[in-house]
Amino acid sequence: MQRRSVVVGSLMVLLTACSARRPDIYYPRESSGTFSIAVANRNTLDVIVYLVHDGTQTRLGLATAATTTEFGVSLRVVGAGGEYRLLGHPVGSRLVV
Repeated sequence: MQRRSVVVGSLMVLLTACSARRPDIYYPRESSGTFSIAVANRNTLDVIVYLVHDGTQTRLGLATAATTTEFGVSLRVVGAGGEYRLLGHPVGSRLVV
């Protein structure tokens, strides 16, 4: 009887030692999502458009005069919440809109 429990015990140790180990930490995949912002520029000047968030400015691109331009923004840029503003700087002018 004692020999049987030793065999069963050593068999259990052997099986657990050979089993695949699961990782302790789960690493989620990076989100590659984007969203778009459409800017209708009704000005006669081209406008450089920035996304202002968390004290930083991220340049989105150039909105051509008298057209509607669509900009793609990565979700990694905006983060998880907060306050966001669009800032426009007309090319050839000192004004900021």
